[in-house]
Parts: sequence; structure tokens; C-alpha cells
Amino acid sequence: VDDGPRSISEKDWLFYPTLSELIEACGDGFNSLYKIGDVGFAAHKSNRDIVGEYIASIEHFTGSSPEEAVANLWLKLNKEKIAL
Repeated sequence: VDDGPRSISEKDWLFYPTLSELIEACGDGFNSLYKIGDVGFAAHKSNRDIVGEYIASIEHFTGSSPEEAVANLWLKLNKEKIAL
């Protein structure tokens, strides 16, 4: 039985990656994630020196959840690949 055209809801087209998927998507750009008291979370960006060894992380990206913080890091790492 065909009920005619079906309305598409948000859940039909939105994708919510897990924290693990977000960290994996950041690749070597992800260094660490920590909680900032009761304020939120911060994801640290990895930086590499010329030899390719890790050096101290100097940039961090915040969010109200771990997923938001890592997603903000991913956006920074991929800013040239995406148009916002």
C-alpha cells in the first residue's frame, strides 16, 4: 500500500558521530581531552616539531560536552576542506 510521499524528519538525515569516531576523525591532530571544572570540556590539538615528535599542545577547543569540544577541534583541523 502506497501512502504517498513521506515527510523526511531530522532523524532521517542527521548523523551524530560518537566521541570515539570524532577522536578517530581528528587523527594525529588530537592530543587530549579534559574536563574544565563544571564549565565544560577542552580538546587539545597536537603539534609536531620538524622531526615529527610530539611537542606540548598549545591550542585547545572547548565545548559543553566532550563531543562538542572534539567536534570543534575537528572543525579547526578541517577548516580548509569545509565551507561554513
